Formats: sequence, structure tokens, C-alpha cells
Amino acid sequence: MDKTGVVVNVERRHVIILTRDGEFTKVKLKNRGDIPEKGQEYTGRVVREIKFKLNKEYILITVVAIVAVIALTMYGYFKPVGSVSIDGEVSLVLKFNYFNKITKIQSFDIESETFINSINVNNKDISESMVKTYNKLKKDKMVVDKNDSNGVTTYFRIDNKKNVDVKELIEILEKDDTKVIITKDGQSVYRN
Repeated sequence: MDKTGVVVNVERRHVIILTRDGEFTKVKLKNRGDIPEKGQEYTGRVVREIKFKLNKEYILITVVAIVAVIALTMYGYFKPVGSVSIDGEVSLVLKFNYFNKITKIQSFDIESETFINSINVNNKDISESMVKTYNKLKKDKMVVDKNDSNGVTTYFRIDNKKNVDVKELIEILEKDDTKVIITKDGQSVYRN
């Protein structure tokens, strides 16, 4: 749609005109070689501007929703929902979150603290971490053979609200034939 009016301002590709109705309108410049002067009458095709109207209420609701999602995710990540206590030559507790990732490791003596620093399982999956911990215990000869009556039995006590996969650990324990007991919420899962 073409409109005619008096030129008020000239921009790069557009001309702002004042129509006879008293309305300011932006029209396209026909060609760059023929630039109209202010005050001159000019006719051009109306530029339709897309007006993006921001509604403060929608912005507020969106910001609140984003903050709530971030807060709930952080809460779910840092709040422990379960733990695995490992007792034997070393004593430590691996606490894990809703996503089965270890968020905190506690030790009860200097030897356990040294052991924790050597396994580096923080932020790792709890199932993988139990396997890694067992392998390190075995490598450091802190797990005894099943037939050794004087050796200390190693316990993996799982207390949680979620299901922790222990299949891989049990498969390794069955091959190794070591003195290990796994309990889950007080119930025996594996005993050798």
C-alpha cells in the first residue's frame, strides 16, 4: 500500500513521512540515487514493522519458572537420597543424589582419607564407584580371600530410596571369591 506525505526524515532504506491525516509513516526508499529532501512530498510503499510487545507479566512468569527449575535441579543434585557404607580395612561412606551421582564422601580415619583421595569417585555414578572402590581395595590387598578365617570381611551397606544396580559388582565378586557381604536396606543381597 502506497502512502504520500511530506518528508520528515531520511534513513538508509526508508523515508519517514507525515501524511495529510497527521500520521507519521515509514515508507521504502524507491532508489538510493534519488534521495528526497526534507519538506518535499514523497510517495512510497509502507513498511510494515513487526512490533514485538513484551508483556511484563509473561516475562516475570518465565523468569520465575526458570529459577524454580534451576532451584529444583540443584536441590535434587545436592540432596543425598542414599548412601553406601563400606567397612573393612577402610571405613567410608559414599553419599549419592537423586541422579545416582556421588555428592559427598566421608571417612573416619587417616587411612580411609588416603584411600578416598586415591579412588577419585566424586561426581561419578554410584554403581561404577562401588566397582572402582572394590577393585582398588583388591589391588591394595584390603579384601581377603573367602577361605581366610582371620581376615576382615568387607561390607557394602546400601541405604537408599532409589534402586542401585549392584549386578556388575556381584559378577566381579563371584569371580574373585573374596570375603564380601552386600546388604541393601538391611537385607542381604550378596554373601560370600
